Amino acid sequence: MMKHLKRILRILVLGICLGLFLGFLRSKLQIESGVFMTWYWITAGVILIGLVLFNTVYIGRYVKKMQEAAVLLEAGEPKAYIKAVEKLRGQARGRFLKNLFQLNLSAGYCDLKQYAKAISILEPLSPAHLRGDMRVVHRLNLCICYFYSGQASKAMQLYEASEAVFLPYRDRQPYGGNLAVLDMLAALERREYAAAGAMLAEAREKWDSPRLAEDYAYIEECLEEAGR
Repeated sequence: MMKHLKRILRILVLGICLGLFLGFLRSKLQIESGVFMTWYWITAGVILIGLVLFNTVYIGRYVKKMQEAAVLLEAGEPKAYIKAVEKLRGQARGRFLKNLFQLNLSAGYCDLKQYAKAISILEPLSPAHLRGDMRVVHRLNLCICYFYSGQASKAMQLYEASEAVFLPYRDRQPYGGNLAVLDMLAALERREYAAAGAMLAEAREKWDSPRLAEDYAYIEECLEEAGR
């Protein structure tokens, strides 16, 4: 709330300063009111468009760098990935990018099986500030971390509350495989072993990412223990 108020105040101050400066120019140059207002709105429009373009390019540049860093995670180098993301997080400005890097940082710690660390990164993020893919990743990573850290109750509560959020992403990359793993973990928790086994067989055919191999092996081991 305070951040929103500060941002609004900054915009108001900038607007007032711009208005005072242009008013000063008008009086000095003796510009007619109609001409002055025309140029005032043109100037304001140009500044606004410039700010939007700058913000778009700025964010796009960091998103591209994040995509380049993600190659390290796919290559099985989570420590190098974390180092790269931490560097980007330290350089970037703005809540959107900070949240983006927080979410991606949690994935690195998940791969290292440092689930408590990943949870400590994810829980402070406000869901109100997350939209689209970021909202899905936040809930998905938290659910996975809760399951693997022995907090099944929290995992199931969040999982069941997120069904509508997950639904549009279930059958597509890059989240379909991870959501399939999450479904299997939930089925195991419900003791629906036959369903979990069927889902495992289907997931291995449909989602063959190397990063999911350990999850599949873990779920298979759980099913074998349940069948003894």
